[in-house]
Amino acid sequence: MCAAGGAGILWGGNRVPSRALARGLTAAATSIVLAVVGGGLLPGAAQAQTGTAAGVSASAEPQAVVPAPARWTPRQDALVTAGADGYLAKDESGTYHWVHEADGSMGAAMPFVPASNNNGVSLKPSGATAVLGDYATGTTVQIPLPGGQRLVGGFTADAVLTASPATASAPATLHVLRAGADGQVTDQTVPGYPADAPQPTFYGQNGDVTFIDVTTGGVVHHYLVNLADLTFHEVLPGVTFASGTKVVVGGSRVVSYVQGATTVHSQRIDDTSGTVDALPVPNAITPQQQPWTPVPVGDLIVFVPATTTNGLGWPLVGVPAAGGAPQSVLQHTGGSYAVAPDGSVLVTGGTSATDWAVRRIAEDGTVTTVRPLTPVPAHQYGLSYSAGRLVYVDDSGPYKSLMGRDVSAGASPTASAPFVMEDFGPAPVTCATGISCVRLAGQGSGTVDYADPSTDFVEQWASPTSFYNAEVGGTDPAITDAAGDYALVNTPSHSVQSVVWFQQSTGNNVAFTRPLSASALWGTTMWAQGTTAGSVRPYSLTSRTYGTTVQTGASCATFKELQADGHWLYWSCGTTAGVYDLTAKRNIPVPAGAALLGDGFLVRHDTTAGTLVLTDVHTGTAATGVLADLPASALTDDRGVTWSVDKYGGGVAYTDADQNVHVFPLTDITRSPLAVTGVDPFVAGVRIGDTWQGRVNFPRPVGRWTLTLKNAAGRVMATGSGTGGTGAQVKPTWDLKDSTGHPVYDGAYTWTLTATPADGQGASATATGPVYVSGAPAAPRDYTQDGAGDLLALTPGGRLDIRPGTGTSSGSVGAAESQGTWPTSSTYVTIGDGGGDGNNDLLVRTSAGTLIRYPGPSGALPMGTGHTIGGGWNIYNSFVSPGDLNGDGRADLLARTPSGDLYFYAGTSAGIFAARVKVGSGFQIYPLMTGAQDLTGDGLGDVLARDASGSLWRYDGDGHGGLKPRVLIGAGWNIYNALVGVGDVDGDGRADLLARTPSGDLYRYSGLSTGLLAPRTKIGWSWQTYTTLL
Repeated sequence: MCAAGGAGILWGGNRVPSRALARGLTAAATSIVLAVVGGGLLPGAAQAQTGTAAGVSASAEPQAVVPAPARWTPRQDALVTAGADGYLAKDESGTYHWVHEADGSMGAAMPFVPASNNNGVSLKPSGATAVLGDYATGTTVQIPLPGGQRLVGGFTADAVLTASPATASAPATLHVLRAGADGQVTDQTVPGYPADAPQPTFYGQNGDVTFIDVTTGGVVHHYLVNLADLTFHEVLPGVTFASGTKVVVGGSRVVSYVQGATTVHSQRIDDTSGTVDALPVPNAITPQQQPWTPVPVGDLIVFVPATTTNGLGWPLVGVPAAGGAPQSVLQHTGGSYAVAPDGSVLVTGGTSATDWAVRRIAEDGTVTTVRPLTPVPAHQYGLSYSAGRLVYVDDSGPYKSLMGRDVSAGASPTASAPFVMEDFGPAPVTCATGISCVRLAGQGSGTVDYADPSTDFVEQWASPTSFYNAEVGGTDPAITDAAGDYALVNTPSHSVQSVVWFQQSTGNNVAFTRPLSASALWGTTMWAQGTTAGSVRPYSLTSRTYGTTVQTGASCATFKELQADGHWLYWSCGTTAGVYDLTAKRNIPVPAGAALLGDGFLVRHDTTAGTLVLTDVHTGTAATGVLADLPASALTDDRGVTWSVDKYGGGVAYTDADQNVHVFPLTDITRSPLAVTGVDPFVAGVRIGDTWQGRVNFPRPVGRWTLTLKNAAGRVMATGSGTGGTGAQVKPTWDLKDSTGHPVYDGAYTWTLTATPADGQGASATATGPVYVSGAPAAPRDYTQDGAGDLLALTPGGRLDIRPGTGTSSGSVGAAESQGTWPTSSTYVTIGDGGGDGNNDLLVRTSAGTLIRYPGPSGALPMGTGHTIGGGWNIYNSFVSPGDLNGDGRADLLARTPSGDLYFYAGTSAGIFAARVKVGSGFQIYPLMTGAQDLTGDGLGDVLARDASGSLWRYDGDGHGGLKPRVLIGAGWNIYNALVGVGDVDGDGRADLLARTPSGDLYRYSGLSTGLLAPRTKIGWSWQTYTTLL
């Protein structure tokens, strides 16, 4: 054991150094939400514990405490009676206390009190004696009842009201029996009492005034009797009391009413000959608020509603007794009241549970606070701690909501403010005698699973708008494990175990079913019972195949339970258990019992000792010690209810008796390296207009991560980064645009995500996968919408063919797919999308010099009605469309005059061109020029030009519409009579070049990452049948 200043804590009976203890003793509170505490003694320590908060574990392991929020429903203190210096209230346990108003102190608890109470005094008949009790002082007064007198019901601190009914020999009399200071009782007769009256009917009282009914001559009369001055006055004349009529006596006014009636009647006590006010029940008193009680306070009638249909209580509304507009007295009230001796009325109420108080309504209508009522801690019905996220079901809201808090990594964690994951959370069910609960299973991805009570559904929630469910059959599903995107659900009534894949999004989200047996999940692997005693087999949930059998060293033929966490595998045979290290191939025996596996440790609830026990196995041997005090309950298995292990983040959480959550980070236990445990297989395909979202699972929460998107050529198209994920899962997104903000082309891309551990300990991990983009603007030179560049070819007769590129490693072109007849006197230029429809277009300069743009329909040669751009274009003898030269994402045009001047025409959103800009001269030296698209991978178009000597030159676009200085590609290119920058025909993401000899042989030059060209490959012959290739 370790006292303050000691050297360690006990692990299996051995004292070992504890860095955690020293750190815990010096840690300060980390936030308003989390108070870090440390130090203390293990159970059984001889020295007294000091400096620990109530409910905090006796462990030396540092911990953080998340205070319980307030319950939504305010503290339900029911007011019974009010005296001059305090009041009597019944708390939620049914216990009564007298509260002294001066200092807020409470008297001794009382399990019950008499039913008759008046201004802090009770009346309890005891045979022929009336016993008056003073709650404030605890004293009693006893008044013997003379023969023939019976209690009426009215009383004060020293007097009772009695009556002697009329007999044949004596008239009826009304008496006040009063006890003197000397204990002597005087009997005073109330004058004016009808001689023929039977025993009166008691209706109510306040202070010295008692309300009774007396029937004489067959007529019922209502009277007020003042026990102090023995006055006797009739009130509420003409008001007939129907069945169920009740009376409330206030300090200044008396009210009669019948529940559900539309009118209440009242009269001032000091003017019994005055007006009887008939007050209509205001519309503000809705039917849902019934039953209500009209309580007089001064000349205001406040309608105190019951609270059976509203957790916060209904509004307290007051109306002048003589009529008038309703007045708001309190936003919410609790449904009980007590009239004080001064005529004021005590009620409970406020704006919320944290503003709830006993309040006094004075006769002038002012409201003051008598005593704030401390909020009741919200009760937790279930708890999950997974990948740094606490999830619990509590009653801190109007419904049993599923709530979450994110806990930071490290030795001094902080927690976020609570957030709602499901408004109408799972309904708690009876788990044991007197215990309602919801068993929660965290998945490490910020989501939590639970079985929907009395249905065959299990549900997974991440937020109020993000959830999945699975229908497993039967009405008794129980989740036994969850990890990543999967969950194991046992349905005993059907003798079936369902493997649920929540992201399957087809059918009922059940991947497959199997017989009931022990199994465990980690990543995309399910560990299942092997075919021999003590053996287990890994089963891939993606390939649906078994891996190599592992022998754990257990002796039982059938496991009771399996759990997995990275390279750790927990097995239980019931009376024996162990943790198997899959890396070291070593079995480590551990204590048996209800346990949860973490990364290198095991936690067990020892219900006999009332403790959580931590067994550290990360060194290869088991070291066991007490982690926290957690008394046993009626639950035989409270995992996922009162305590939970974060098998991703490496911590432990439990709920104490005061509903505070304690979090142990356990940072002294070495974590396994960060790795990738799963990648969503459904994120490969996405269309332009949508957003690609990946989903990568890790074994630990991650910190900073980076995302890189590359095209097939390896060029980086876009990047992204973030800090943290959702639990141990990162969901990167890509808007399908490149780094310049322009949509990418159709085709295959590769994403790479690199993440670092959230706690900063260990190396990063990398995941990668494909993305196939469709619906994007056509790739350069792609007229068939397959992502590959296409070759256009014109016959002597004017037939213009599309020869589609294969887009494969063969790098060739196929047979003509679309044909059309065009004038042979025109000049043709392939160009990108000018009309904004996503399809590549065709420019045609007629023999008259008119330039026309023909929009390209999807998957076909541009045809139909063209859009005239303008005339006078016959001043040029060469046109080149290299792609985007100025970086605005639009296809541009270069035009050369016979004298060699080169002009740049920028593409516009209107499908035409901006005014020309001269970008060069001397280009007459090139008898052949072609737009090469992007040869260098910089996102800009390039130009290839062959001079008269046969040398081939590359001009790179400069991003401003011009060209950079030329670069020599090579010599000997005058063997070709056609050169065409065809785009990507070999599927490697780079622009290629096609070249034709005069004899008709067709060659492909694949583009290289250097901007040069690979050696040629022959891909065809007899291409001399075409006069023009473009």
